[in-house]
This record gives sequence, structure tokens and C-alpha cells, in this order.
Amino acid sequence: MLDPVIKPIKIRFNTDYSKYFDVIQNCQLSNRKSDTGQIETDRPMIGPRNGTSRVGNSLVHDWDIATAYILWDIVAYEWVTYKATGGSTGSTPPSVNWEIFDEGTSKEYFYTDRVGVRRQYRVFNHILYWLNVDTWTSLGDIWTNDVEFANHRVPLNQNWLDSTSRTVWSASTVSERVKRDAGDTLSVTNNVGTIVLITSGIYKWCYAPITSYDSWTGEYVLGWAGIIMWLAASTTYKRYDRIADVLQISRGYADLWEKYFDGIIPMTWIDGFSTDSLTQVSAIATGKWLKKMVSFNNYCWTFSGSTLYYTGGYPGNPLFFNYTGALTISSNGTIVDIFVYKTRLIIIGTSFIISLPQSLQIDQHVTAFWGVRDGYVNTGSDVYIFTTAKTLVSLKETIAWVVEVKDDFWKEIGNYTSRFDTDVCFGYDSYRVYMYGSESSKAAGVMCVLDTTYDFWFIYDNLQPSSIISENGITYLTDNHTDIVRKFDPLVFTDVVVGDDKVETFLQSLLIKEIDYGDIFSQKIIDYILFACENYSQKFSVDVYTALNNKNGKKATQWVSIDEILIGWGSLWEWTLWQNTFGAAWMLDIISVPRMKKLDYDADSANLYKVFLQGADGLYFYLSQIDIGMWYDWDPQQYFDPSNTQ
Repeated sequence: MLDPVIKPIKIRFNTDYSKYFDVIQNCQLSNRKSDTGQIETDRPMIGPRNGTSRVGNSLVHDWDIATAYILWDIVAYEWVTYKATGGSTGSTPPSVNWEIFDEGTSKEYFYTDRVGVRRQYRVFNHILYWLNVDTWTSLGDIWTNDVEFANHRVPLNQNWLDSTSRTVWSASTVSERVKRDAGDTLSVTNNVGTIVLITSGIYKWCYAPITSYDSWTGEYVLGWAGIIMWLAASTTYKRYDRIADVLQISRGYADLWEKYFDGIIPMTWIDGFSTDSLTQVSAIATGKWLKKMVSFNNYCWTFSGSTLYYTGGYPGNPLFFNYTGALTISSNGTIVDIFVYKTRLIIIGTSFIISLPQSLQIDQHVTAFWGVRDGYVNTGSDVYIFTTAKTLVSLKETIAWVVEVKDDFWKEIGNYTSRFDTDVCFGYDSYRVYMYGSESSKAAGVMCVLDTTYDFWFIYDNLQPSSIISENGITYLTDNHTDIVRKFDPLVFTDVVVGDDKVETFLQSLLIKEIDYGDIFSQKIIDYILFACENYSQKFSVDVYTALNNKNGKKATQWVSIDEILIGWGSLWEWTLWQNTFGAAWMLDIISVPRMKKLDYDADSANLYKVFLQGADGLYFYLSQIDIGMWYDWDPQQYFDPSNTQ
């Protein structure tokens, strides 16, 4: 018989967490309540994740028995979104008149217009919306939810109107010049500083500012438009006041041309220009459209097949592609996504993950597997990419401008990522990396969250985002298959759900790995479990599961309940210990008020134990340490009975 010496297992919430936990669900780490100075990163508190609240008004209302619905109306019924397949009154979903809404929603985007107004945009049920205070306001039907947002610089007028079309009356005398149309009136400055946009010919959609006017030849002299040959007679152009940012919405995944908005004003006369230019240089086939465009190295970049295409002429012109602006990436595989990371363009393809530095010399990083569209996040210091092997890859550019590849930091969540078959999306809020995926587009998946401060993984459920974006310290999520745009809110502990003003609670839980005390053959006894709780009101259940050879079981559920002690001036929480008095308010503000609880257990023995903590419905736990006191029951040789001996 071994001596019954209790040796507690001490569980802290630090970088060693992976040794202790199977599941850490709907939790997050933060500094302890009393840790108000410099944060003790090795002694954090684990508490509930932030809940979510709705952003803006609902675009979907509860189904009503008396309403006469028409084709494509959308309603909510029993927390499910439905779309009308035809006209009906009193037909309760689901029925032949209603189908589950599964069209998804777009990404969100924040854009600042030329007068400094910043707005939030999203697409739902093919309609483009912007958030006007608390109301989602329609900007019209754009015929798809599958869009890419970006902002690029194009010629504009101060009055938000298009310009008159002009015609070059004869060929220019040299390159980078445009013969002025006689009807194009000269200003006091001879139109210097205004913008010329070529609208026909081989230099269609080139633009540049007028640097001077040659009165002898009657020509505008342009600054770096990219016109390397003489403009032919009859070429058309327009002249604008300035170059300014506009919102670009690419719809190429739905085979629709791109659209442009100056804030909330549609710039319809620019729609489809980039696509038209790509078609002219045979970068894409007729009937195909721009999928995505990013700005990098003073060019705008897009892709088709295995080739990158970049614009020419005036720096940052998103409208003009020339015949020389192409870079073939690979003869094996096609490009699925591109994005900018520091001084590089990252290219994700069906057989590669590579980067393109400003030298435009390709750096190849991964060829054994590859990425998926939207399956990445750029934190500024690192890039996290989800691969088709259901793994994560991290790219990091060193001070020597060399990209290092890391692929071992995700293994704790490998059981979850192995089920990420669709709807993969990422986000980052300066502290946490969010990664979501699901097995089916119609089934809720899970969100894996990496706390980069503590190097700690969590799992969030109850959420089904199509995109995740952070703005000014707030993280927003657009729901898949519903109208909800939500935000993580530290002041709420529920999640908004489909329907008008409906919420539901989420369950916070911890599942500790199987405990065998380093020796599965020996039987052990759990004597007690200690909980170091923070001074918050909380309630949680504790279940202890046991396993012997060929059988397992469970001890009776126990509960821990704590009411917060409110400390203030004049507090009665004072006592005398020896000659020292504690409890003055000023002292209590700088030291913890420990709330320690102990659960005792009977002397039943087992080979394996597993401990499960779960917050009560709508209640949560705030813990900084768990100690599990155990001791050996008997020698392992005494465990085996004849039936288990061969």
C-alpha cells in the first residue's frame, strides 16, 4: 500500500494551459480584478467571453399571420430566417410558400469619403446598405451578396457629377500629351491641376493631372499618364476637378461588373472600367469580371487564373491595365486570393502560398498545401493562413525582410479545424485572432480564438459569422444566413439572435484533460478541488467523471456560488490579526479579495478522472487557479483481477 500523501495538481491559466484542458469554451482571459497596474501576464483570470449586441436595426421582422407576403419577402420565425417563394397570407414557415434563407451575407467594410465622413457598409439579400446612425439605409440592389470592398483613387468632380465627353481633333505631337478639344474651355490657370481621363482607344482609362498647357500646339501636358505613344485623332477624353478615393465594390464572383460610390453617391459613369480594361488586354474573357483588387507598390493588383495583373500609368490608377503589366505565378494551380502584408503581396493559390516583395521577385513559401479564399488574417506583425490541409500557417517577416514560416502553433485546436469545410473567415482586434469554420454552410460551426497576449486558445460557439472585422477597438460580425450585424460587447452576457429584440444565453465551460497522476495503472482518489475565484458574482457546476477498467461513471454534481462583495469607504470588512488591522478602503483597492471555495469528495477510487465546469444558465465563473488534491489508493499490481491477466 502506498502512503496516502495528497499531492495537488495546480492548474493556472498561463502558457501551459494545453497540458490541462480539453475544452475552454466561451471564455476569455483578462487581468484579475485587483490587477489594476501593470498586468501580471502569468496570473490572468479566466472569465466569460463578451456577449454580442445588434448593430443597427433589424431588416427581418417576425412572421405575422395577417400580413400578405410577396415573392422574396424575408421573415423570422422561431429564430430561423425564411424567404418567400411566392405570395401568401397565413402560411406558417416552413411551408411550400417559404424556404430557409441560405444566401449568406457579405463582408463588412468601413470607408471614409473625400469629405472625411466614415461609414459602415454591408450587403444583405442583394441590397447594399450603409449604417446611418442606427439605421441600415439602402443604396440599391447590386444583385449579389458575394462582393469585395476596397477603396481606390479615380477622377472626380467637386459637384459629384460626370464631365462632358471631349474629342481630340488631331494626333498629339509627342507622348503624354492630349490635343485640347476646342469646346473644352481654358481657365485662368489653363486648367493646370485638373485631371484628364482618356475614354477611348488603346489608352482607354488612363488618367493624370495636367502639369502645363502648350498654347503653341494646343495640347495639355500630362504628368505620368502612361501614354508612351502619340494619341490618335478622334480619341475621346473627359476632364475632372481632382483625384480622390471612392468605394469600389467588386462583384466578379457573380460575373457582374464592379461598382463605385463616393460615400453614398453612386459613380455610375465609372462602373465596369477596370473590368473593361482587363478585357482589352485579354486578362479575362468577355463576360467575366473583376473579382478583387488591392493596392500594392504604387500599383493596383488583381488576378485571373495563375497570373497577377497590375495597372500602369499614373501611380495607383485602378482603371488602366496595359499589356506589359502581368506576372505569371505558377504553371501548376490558380490564384484564389491576394492581400497585402507589410512590404509584400501575399498570393494564395490552389497549389502554393507565395509572397511578392517590392522587387517583384517571387518568394515561394508553401507548396505542399495551400489556402482558401478569405481564409487568412493580417495582424500587422504576423499573417495567419488556413490551408486546404485543415491546418494553420503563420508567416512573419523578419527585420532582414525574410519571411519565416511557422506551422506548429495551432495543434491544440486541430480537432476543430479538421472540420472546417466551408464558410471559413478570420478577424483580428489587436488582441485576439478569430477563426471560424463549419462542416456545412447550413450548420453552425465553431470559432477558434487565439489570445495573442497570453498565447491561449479558446472556443466560441453560438455564433455563425460570414465575416469578422474590427474598427476602433470594436469587433463586428456579419451573420451567415441572417440579417444580423453584431458586435462583441463587454457589457452584455447574451447573444442577439434572429427576430426582433431576441437574445439567448451562452454556456461557459472548462473541461480538464483526463487525469491519471502520471500512472494510469494505479488507482487514485480525488480528495478535494479548490477554486480561487475572483470577487464577482458567479455560479457554476462541477462534475467529476471517473473511469476504471471497462467502465466509467460520474460523481454527483456539486455547485459553487458566490455573491460579489462590494467594497467602499466605510466598509465593515475589517478585522485585527495580531497587532495589524486590515481592511481600510484604500488598502482594499490595491489587493485582492480572495473568494476561495473547496469541494470535498468521497473516497471512491479510479484510474482516470475528468473534471467539467460549466456556468449556470446566464451565470458565469471567474477563476485564477484550480487545485485538485489526489492520492494513490493502492499499488498498481493489486489492481488487476484474473479476468484482466493473460
